[in-house]
Amino acid sequence: AAPEYSAILDLYKVVVDHSTHSVIGETSWQEASDLFLQEKCALTFNFHGALKPILTSLKTKEDAEKFRLKMMPGTKVVLSVDGKSLEECDDHRCPFADENQINRAPFYGEGGVAIAFNPHMTPENLEAATSFAISLTGPEDSLPLLTKAGNLLDPYRYSHFKNLGDPESEESKVYGADGWYHQTLLNWQKDYMSAFEHPNGVKDLAIYGKVQYTGESALESVLIDLFEGKENAEESRARLEKAWSILTSRYGNHIQQKMYQKSLGLPTSSLEVPVVILGVVLVSVGTVAFLAFKNRQLSHSLSKEMKNSRTISKWTKLVEDNPASRLMNVLALVREGKQVDTKLVDALMISLMKKSGDFWSPDWNNNEFAKVKENNEDF
Repeated sequence: AAPEYSAILDLYKVVVDHSTHSVIGETSWQEASDLFLQEKCALTFNFHGALKPILTSLKTKEDAEKFRLKMMPGTKVVLSVDGKSLEECDDHRCPFADENQINRAPFYGEGGVAIAFNPHMTPENLEAATSFAISLTGPEDSLPLLTKAGNLLDPYRYSHFKNLGDPESEESKVYGADGWYHQTLLNWQKDYMSAFEHPNGVKDLAIYGKVQYTGESALESVLIDLFEGKENAEESRARLEKAWSILTSRYGNHIQQKMYQKSLGLPTSSLEVPVVILGVVLVSVGTVAFLAFKNRQLSHSLSKEMKNSRTISKWTKLVEDNPASRLMNVLALVREGKQVDTKLVDALMISLMKKSGDFWSPDWNNNEFAKVKENNEDF
């Protein structure tokens, strides 16, 4: 609402008017960090990289415990799905709110490292560039770069927090070489990881017109005029509202909301949640039913195939069981110098004497053939 926003601008101006920049003049971030360590400032706010000089200057457990990070302020209300109103947080609307129903969205990530390769390079140069990129981003080389107090925006990765519980680990020693006190390091790891892995963390505000919303044509220029006393809070609010309305009308409020919600994996309409859930349930049930049907078909088909396979195997064994084949098996054993069962030789001799005609022909009249034929007429 307009009165509340004007009050916020007034409060923001008071804070800036009492900052080190207004009290002692233009101040670098390093000087601001020193003033904070001297306990001349109640609050310091910056990217994580700019906090490293403060962290590396804490040399005792008492100092380490005095400096703790806090998450960004949150709210007890959230924008409704249709974007037309604010709704009180509850377990459904704000599932990741804290015990006081305050909803925070930490890990505002706008930095990072990107590596690109020139496709027109020679193979030798491309290989060298690739090796350099791998070395630069690997934990062995990237960790010493990150631990240095003056290195501001080198992004943290999981490998940079590995084995820090052990003060004698190689990783802890790298931090220690750059002035990190071990207890400070453990506190930093805990605080940083809590924001890094927070389930409510969001992406960068990737919408049309972001530069115009936050840049010289809107927020930035308005705040500068406010701080310089050229406009009061109400005039600044009116300018911001006008600039916001013009930009939003140009890019489309509804489109922007839907695009941002989609980029976060959120539903884009109030009906989308139950519809999506219902759709997932129906698809899941349908899939299970289809798989059950196919499984039954497959089981029946497999059973039939196994039965046929056993029948074929039985027929094959019976067809191959003829006097000539048995004689060949006995001769093969003799050739290999193995002892041949005399009973087997006697039975084979009797079979050969009784057999007339083709010795390779099986005995079609034995009981096994009759049994197989009776049970497998179709086959």
